[in-house]
Amino acid sequence: MVFFIFVLFSSNVFGDMANTSTKKYINYLDISFNQGFRKLGDYYSGSGNIDSNFGFLYTYDEKNSFFLNLGIYYNGDPVDFKRDIDERILNNSITTEWRRKIDKNLLRFCVAYSDEKIKQGTSNSFDDNIYNNKRKGIGLNYDINYEKGVFGAGVIYRRIEFPNYTDLLTEFKNQNSLLDDSGVYNNDLYRFEIRWKHKRYFFLSDFVYQHYLNQRVVNYDASYGQKQKNISYNFKLGLERKLYIFDFYPSVSLSFYRSNQNFLRFNSITDINPVFLKDAYSYDEYSFALPFSYFLKDITINLEFRYTYRAYKNRNARNSNNEYISEKQKNKKEIFALTISKKMNEISEFLITYFHHHLTSNNKYDVYLPLNYTSDYIAVGYRINY
Repeated sequence: MVFFIFVLFSSNVFGDMANTSTKKYINYLDISFNQGFRKLGDYYSGSGNIDSNFGFLYTYDEKNSFFLNLGIYYNGDPVDFKRDIDERILNNSITTEWRRKIDKNLLRFCVAYSDEKIKQGTSNSFDDNIYNNKRKGIGLNYDINYEKGVFGAGVIYRRIEFPNYTDLLTEFKNQNSLLDDSGVYNNDLYRFEIRWKHKRYFFLSDFVYQHYLNQRVVNYDASYGQKQKNISYNFKLGLERKLYIFDFYPSVSLSFYRSNQNFLRFNSITDINPVFLKDAYSYDEYSFALPFSYFLKDITINLEFRYTYRAYKNRNARNSNNEYISEKQKNKKEIFALTISKKMNEISEFLITYFHHHLTSNNKYDVYLPLNYTSDYIAVGYRINY
């Protein structure tokens, strides 16, 4: 609460500066929060999140400006969870960006840092989760503006560190030894991106290369080989158009993820014949999204249907007894989202949100992470944008 008051005070300070004759500062404050209930099968839980961003844009002269953003985020019992149905995520970030105009074009150089902490279940804390991570790095982007659109290209580098990550296989093999696993999951991430918008059409493409500093590929005999490397190719094509009374933004996305990491499946801690699965994590993913927006005076209605299909290249599905079957694993996800917002005044709005998730997979052994379920979520929220 003290920090929130400080943010409001800072907004007033910068607001006064923006009204002076120089007008070099443009500050902003964007805070949204919602609280609701999530139903996952017969399981009910409270779910909510807070997204807060604040910062300013400082114009040095006609060609140079400086941008600063501070972000504080919380996501509790999320609808679309990553690792655990009861996970809670805290994330703090800071991004600074220098912008320079070159004729009609824009060059942007940024420095970013984020600290993400995760809590799984009710007994753990945010401090000891093995997936807690810190990200820091730089980015460079160049946008070319022309009469009917804009073309941009950029590169991003991030060093991602996992201070608590533990190598479970090594611990299992050395149960009576004290091991130092610090840094085993640290990795460098490089992203190269192309963006293009022409009239009503847009296209995005990126190449992501992830190189692990110490994590190695597991072999069939539980030994370690070369260092792990992940590569992904992502493409998105869409358009913006008016469809009767709706603004319509359909898009199609393709993603090809490749990793040299393998997998050893142990049925128990006494299993001396684990099943070895080579190239267990590579997959192809296809999705399409159909979002609609409708504006009526101070009310906005957003509808979206999204479908995602993921097919693993070499990972076989498992039955409910944890036995591999002959089919490759395939996951399907269908999402329907509805958001209704009512503008309360010039800087705030009231929100009602509903999500429906339906996931299916031919992998029926989903003890650790559910792959076959239906989830519903409804929440009310408030947003302040200044």
